Parts: sequence; structure tokens; C-alpha cells
Amino acid sequence: MLHEANKNFHFPRLKMLVQNYIPKKLNGFVELISQQTSDQPYSWTFLPDGISCLMLRINTESKFDIIKAKNIGQFNNPSDQFCFITGFTTSPVDISFEQFDFIAAYLNPIALKAIFGIAAQDLKDFALDGSLIISDLAWIEDKINTLPNFIERAKWLEEWLFTKITETAELHTVLSIRKLAEKITQNHFNIKGKQLEEFMGYSRAHTHRLFNEWFGLSSQKYQRLMKFVHSLESLHWSEESLTTIGLNHGYFDQAHFIRTFKEFTDMTPREYRNLKSDLLGQFPSQ
Repeated sequence: MLHEANKNFHFPRLKMLVQNYIPKKLNGFVELISQQTSDQPYSWTFLPDGISCLMLRINTESKFDIIKAKNIGQFNNPSDQFCFITGFTTSPVDISFEQFDFIAAYLNPIALKAIFGIAAQDLKDFALDGSLIISDLAWIEDKINTLPNFIERAKWLEEWLFTKITETAELHTVLSIRKLAEKITQNHFNIKGKQLEEFMGYSRAHTHRLFNEWFGLSSQKYQRLMKFVHSLESLHWSEESLTTIGLNHGYFDQAHFIRTFKEFTDMTPREYRNLKSDLLGQFPSQ
């Protein structure tokens, strides 16, 4: 659950301004376009959310000082550049910065291949300098930094991304699979990989290839990640007990919920609830 669209949010405790826009033209590909601005130094932890990100720097002084993640270290800091693309993560990412002013397009993993031609598995737990895959970055930087306000930037970025979508028969197949996988997660069905293949009508090998190329994970681990993401939303926004949240999201018991939560966060649900900030899945690093 991302912040409410097309509104500005100021978080005094974080000294951060967040501006959001829903790109309806990119439904199924881009969840949200957002600009986050802070002139305060922070060390911040981001938990997995199943989302990839196209990041564009607004302020030339903005960059991350330190990035700690599975494959992202201080010697591979893509925020030195105007543009970089992150894959979705499967473990926490710790970031430190002196000031922050970026516009970000929050991408569903399938958008990586549909828009940029990158297999989602190749960017999992990784970030890439945008100049390696986008040829007209100088022009994009000029447009982004000369437009007068966030809404104008967001609408321009929406149109640019829309023109980059490559329509293929396989893309439409994958969009249908994504809807099915989301339905399975929302209804808390616990099905095994073989049953999912039968559900979709594809062979095991074909299912494995589609999920790895377009979703970045096997079908079983993708379902596990999305179940975790939905449970994290409930944990963040509701006051329900941990047992109730776990059961509501299809976990067999609280132990099962805690074990899966720790797989993606290195902490228990209760520890997260004690640390949580105003922003879902984000909090000051310990």
C-alpha cells in the first residue's frame, strides 16, 4: 500500500516532503511516481516490497553516501549518476545520505523487461547505472530539471515510459499471470508450484522461465514474497494482533508468519512494529 496518490505529504518527524502521482496510463507497469525531498542527513533502512525503481536525481547534490545490500556496496554506488534503476530486493537495504531529492517511478518487475528489455532476475538485489540502458539521458535530465513542478515532471515521465513499452504476445501472457498470482495471494491460497503450473496450463519449464525473466523469482518464491508484502502492509497500518495478521494472510500459525517475515527482513514482526516510521517498510537504521 503506497501513500495516497496525487497528494503531498510532509512528515515533520522525518523532515521529508513526499509528493505522489498515480500514472493511470501505465496501469500494471508502474504503481506510483513520487518525489521525496529532504535536506536532513539520514541513515535509513528499506525492506523488500516487490517493487523495482527508476530513480532520477533532481538536485545535483543529492546522492547516497553509503548503500549496503546484498549486491550493492559503497564501491558500486549508482546514485553518483543522474539516473539509476534498482531491481526489487529480497533483503533489507541500508542507505545513508546528507540530502535527498529524487523523483522515482515504482515499477512492477515485469516493467523492467517490457520497458527496458532487462530480465527481472538480472536486477534482483542489484542496481544499474541508467546510462547503460537508456541512450537519451542528457535529454531526459534537461526535461526533468527544467519542468516547473512535480506534477509536470510526473506526467512527462508517465508519457515517456508509456512510449517505451514493447508490446508482445508474451507480455500479455505475463500480465494475465500477474493478475492470477495476485488473486491467489489476496485470497490466501496455499498452493504448490506444480499446482500453480496446472492452474496456468503451462509446463514446469515454461512457468520457470516466465517467472524468472519477468518476475525475477521462481513462482513459489514470488508468491512467498508477495504474501510477505501484503502482511507487512497490514502490520504497518492496522492494530490487529500478530496472530490475526498471520492467519488473515494465509500463514498456518504465528511461527510460520514470523519465520517468513524474518526471511525477508532479518527481524520479527514485533520488532518491525516497534521500529516503524510514517513510511511503509522504511525506518531509521539501527
